[in-house]
Amino acid sequence: MSQKLDKSVAQKEVVQAVVIAEHFGNEFMPITDDTPLTLLPLLNVPLLEYTLEFLSLGGIEETFLFCCSNVVMIKQHINSSIEKSAGWSLTMKVHVIVSETCRSFGDCIRDLDAKALIRGDFVLLEPGIVGNIKLLPIIKKHNETCNTDKGAAMTLILQEAGLGQRGRCSFEEVLMVATPNNRVLLHQKLGTSKKAKIELPLEILMDNASVNIYHNLKDTHISICSPNVLSLFSDNFDFQTKDDFVRGLLINEEILGSTIYWHLIKGNQYGAAVTNWRMYQSVRYSVSFFNKIDQFVKLSNIMAIVSEIDNFQYKISIYIHSGCWSSYTTCSKCSWDYCLLQLWSWLH
Repeated sequence: MSQKLDKSVAQKEVVQAVVIAEHFGNEFMPITDDTPLTLLPLLNVPLLEYTLEFLSLGGIEETFLFCCSNVVMIKQHINSSIEKSAGWSLTMKVHVIVSETCRSFGDCIRDLDAKALIRGDFVLLEPGIVGNIKLLPIIKKHNETCNTDKGAAMTLILQEAGLGQRGRCSFEEVLMVATPNNRVLLHQKLGTSKKAKIELPLEILMDNASVNIYHNLKDTHISICSPNVLSLFSDNFDFQTKDDFVRGLLINEEILGSTIYWHLIKGNQYGAAVTNWRMYQSVRYSVSFFNKIDQFVKLSNIMAIVSEIDNFQYKISIYIHSGCWSSYTTCSKCSWDYCLLQLWSWLH
């Protein structure tokens, strides 16, 4: 009996995440000469705190924070947060991994592969992530996909973002073609492309009975990865960024034997990465907005849920608990500012 119990405990996998704390760009210079991007303040809170809190609430139990520079500052911040009993420190272990020789995102993944720290599927994040995504159901879905498709390497987490939406960055506009079961066939970052036309390979239409074409998505810079992602980076030194990895696998899918899938987050779930100053302002606005809602909703028997509909259109639903939860919609299909005004009027 005890042997079976020990075996079941040993088989329990710890949910792991990897945060690449280096930006490898110059968008935030000269500020990042002295302060790393992960410690850049957003509403007086370092971005790293948002990322770790998000992972902890998302169900992650162990996180590897990969650093190449400003290691002392980052370690001091982590230790200080643990001493202050930060929320994430109560449920999640954080390990700082140092490698000062890495010069790209791909180098970090290859170094991580050499250290053999990852034991199963893991969540991969780029620096400056802010979100409230429920990760465990997506990880479970990725596991189910791997059972049906042994070559499934990565699941990209994307969010709807129509033209003109505050959270949509022109430098990161995505064009994606996928099958009805969410297998990615084509993934292009239009903001970095110099081509005036979009080229859609004919074989995509010839080899698939039906495909979906998306241009209303934004990358959250969060993905669920199978362990073979590490070895794929190690075997292909031309993979310097995550975009290189995705593009390389889609072009050489038959040779590498690996596939990419995607997952759409909906409702009041949110995910974004501070990749440039425009996204910094967008994320700052979003966090400020939800903080104001938390300040307005003071009574314990009231809950407010903000749901994004599309392109600057939002809905706030109020739930009142008086024996059971009753729902009231204060406004729908309106801007954030008007939505906030309606909520304030309703509560007062």
